[in-house]
Amino acid sequence: MLREQMRTIQREHGEEDPQAAEAREPRRRADALPLPPDARSEVDRELRRLEQMPAGSPEHGMVRTWLDWVVSLPWGKLSGGPIDLAEARRVLDEGHYDLDELATVARVALLIHA
Repeated sequence: MLREQMRTIQREHGEEDPQAAEAREPRRRADALPLPPDARSEVDRELRRLEQMPAGSPEHGMVRTWLDWVVSLPWGKLSGGPIDLAEARRVLDEGHYDLDELATVARVALLIHA
């Protein structure tokens, strides 16, 4: 109740809510990204939480760190050219001694992204 009264007074005086100001930069960065719908909804949900969360809350730092991490990912950016699966298999077979299962998982991931 007191927080709502404080927000009302701040709005009347043209001051911005500190929690909203804290979330402005991550929101600006997230809005500029080509996020998939599921990721967009999660980011928006966490931004709303951040806007309402007091800065002294233990969760505040975790939510802010998560948002910073998500907006720093290379959404929509592809790197390099086509993947040479035969060369990738050779390198994985060569460098993963007795880790056949791990090498298989890595090859599957490369196939998915190829």
